[in-house]
Amino acid sequence: MATKLTELTGDGRFGEYFKYILEGNAEYYIQRLMDASTTLKGYRCDEILKSGRSVLMNFRTYPRITGYEQIQESVPFYNKTGRLEFYREEDTFIREGENLVIHREPIESTKYLPNVIVCAPVEGLRPEKRDIPLTATNADQRAKRNLVLPWEQVKDIANPLVAKGYKFSFITTKSRHSTHSSWMMADWNKIWISSFGDPYRSDKRSPGVGEPELRVNPNDAKELGIDDGDYVFVDGNEEDRPYIGWKPDDDLYQAARLLVRARYDPRVRPGMVISRHSPWAATPRTVAAHRSRDDGRTLTSTGYESNFRSGSLQSCVRVYCQPTMMTDDLVRKNSVGQGISQGQGNDAYGVNTPYKEALVKLTKAESGGIGGKGRWAPTLTGFTPGNESQTMLDYIAGKYLKQNN
Repeated sequence: MATKLTELTGDGRFGEYFKYILEGNAEYYIQRLMDASTTLKGYRCDEILKSGRSVLMNFRTYPRITGYEQIQESVPFYNKTGRLEFYREEDTFIREGENLVIHREPIESTKYLPNVIVCAPVEGLRPEKRDIPLTATNADQRAKRNLVLPWEQVKDIANPLVAKGYKFSFITTKSRHSTHSSWMMADWNKIWISSFGDPYRSDKRSPGVGEPELRVNPNDAKELGIDDGDYVFVDGNEEDRPYIGWKPDDDLYQAARLLVRARYDPRVRPGMVISRHSPWAATPRTVAAHRSRDDGRTLTSTGYESNFRSGSLQSCVRVYCQPTMMTDDLVRKNSVGQGISQGQGNDAYGVNTPYKEALVKLTKAESGGIGGKGRWAPTLTGFTPGNESQTMLDYIAGKYLKQNN
């Protein structure tokens, strides 16, 4: 790729940047990190790879105890004072009302007033006052709210999005089979990632040999008329998601609205829905491929295949860049080595990821049976969570056990 980019652009920096990759010596980069690391300094990457064995990292304790040296040996913490700091004196933290240890409600995913500082009036907490209405649903307005209220008042102020049907806290989790999206290109991982893996693709609606799922509490789903295995639309705040100014007949909207399988899971707390992190997003090309290919796969002519028929997990979330996540006057440790610096630092202090939660609403799109006809077959067995037969319920209740006196 670097060679092609160099040829295409005439810029030799691509080749220089990937010099050791192109020379077949990727271990050089790994060794450079190891040499700068406290816990791997002295190890040789090539020797470890040649041995085929694992090595024990050089932690002072095993298993590792975070802050051992600071607590047991009075080594300074890697900050401005060298001590545990429960007060921030930087102007940004004072202005944003986060100079003291406080609790803020989430900017979006809460049934109470979003982003409010929940605290009784206290000396020293003096956030900058901003005229943001309690009824504001605009994301940028909510993110700037700096209101301080005691819990006795907060509990009686509802998030205005809830009244519009957005009542589920949507979060994503990592999976052993798909920690990062590159792993979701492998067919076996697509099969293992959810309850809907099928190498034979019996239901041609599936984007591939498997597809992601949305875990939802059975009682929540039943209230909305959603059966286990149904396809559902998952929508975030319509003011800006999946993008600002969308219309139902937009070609882009047909690819941007999240469509995913629902899966009953009693372990999920009511009012929450969970999906696994890292699937590949749908695009206009994958939607067109899904509709035009005889096999129904989302595989495009470029070789890209989405894990969703439509949309992505990012369809529902948005980035909230809080000022205290970006202040240049915060002293912090460097990501490599033992030095300390100030302000933004890659992998140490800075905004590098989208907001991981949102408030969403669910709408049934299609029935779970093959081709959208009837119910998803496993739910008819009487053994699945939320669809237990009376026999299964009796078994769970222990009614088949007999005690001999």
